[in-house]
Amino acid sequence: MRRGAPARATAALLPGLLVAVRPEALRIEAATTTLMFGFQDDVVIRVREQGQGIVVDARCVSREGRSDDCANARRVRAFLCKRAAA
Repeated sequence: MRRGAPARATAALLPGLLVAVRPEALRIEAATTTLMFGFQDDVVIRVREQGQGIVVDARCVSREGRSDDCANARRVRAFLCKRAAA
């Protein structure tokens, strides 16, 4: 598998959100804005090749406030489900 290919394939699942794709680091950074209040959230996804497969871990955090009513957890779960189905 070509180095960075998993990161590129994973990034394709984030249309309209991308800030940076760093295939050499196998890292994707994105930002999104909530519809209701316009809060900004940061998303970081790391993709590692392991054996015959890949390992994806994701984190999402709000730039403002203490609570996001689990919006970021839902966003990460939805992304991971898309990734698993791809």
